[in-house]
Amino acid sequence: MDNEEEVFVSSLLSDEEDRIRKRKRNVLAHNINSKRTKYGEYHTLCPDLVEDDMRFFQYFLTTEAKFKALLDILREELGKQQSSGS
Repeated sequence: MDNEEEVFVSSLLSDEEDRIRKRKRNVLAHNINSKRTKYGEYHTLCPDLVEDDMRFFQYFLTTEAKFKALLDILREELGKQQSSGS
């Protein structure tokens, strides 16, 4: 093999190794995501997210404290609507 062929073969092998590494990385899933499809998103995801502040923020794009404050506001408004509608 001459030098050009060696460079070409080396390049092909390098590209294939890169694809294999990327494929392996994509297969790995966080424990939270694998349980979600089996048990349902809300009941398994939220308790796990509360345990992991960074994952909680990545999923909801807010902190747990702000999320809970928003839930309280929504509950209050729903309670007002239900009491005025009855």
